[in-house]
Amino acid sequence: FPSHDSQWNGTTLTKSAYDPLTQAKVYTNDELGKIKTTGVGKNKYNPASGVVDKYIGSNGVQYDAAGWKHSGLIAVTAGQTYTLSANANKANELAFYSANSPILANVVQAVASEGVTATTPYTFTVPVGALYVAFNVKSTSTVEPTQLQLELGSAATTFEAYNPNKTSIFDSVL
Repeated sequence: FPSHDSQWNGTTLTKSAYDPLTQAKVYTNDELGKIKTTGVGKNKYNPASGVVDKYIGSNGVQYDAAGWKHSGLIAVTAGQTYTLSANANKANELAFYSANSPILANVVQAVASEGVTATTPYTFTVPVGALYVAFNVKSTSTVEPTQLQLELGSAATTFEAYNPNKTSIFDSVL
């Protein structure tokens, strides 16, 4: 018999020290240890977190308006460059905030017309003191783009749906 087989002596079955289930568990745990959760994927815009019937005005303040929607406040890092892109025109206005509330006291900077279209992304560097960004998504005259993306970096890349639980492999494993 091979050494990994269980042994039968006519009375007792003795389980082999080689247990395939134990080996499978060890292997699986080792492989899972190579994966890390990196948080949100490259697209920082979560359509489900949008604020309906509100818009960001040219002064950065949130106002009531039926038929509008803005992104809600998205955490950003001062000094970092981000790119906002879409597969269709989106409503204009984008603003940076020092706190998680779109009121005048928290506005760091407002951009009245960033001009995002299907062929024109908008790249920006987050100003000093800003912790959040928000932008209009749709208005009464523009529908919400089906592929709207806010990503870190100075170039628009292929659209990726918002993913709050992105995983990747540790660099040391590669």
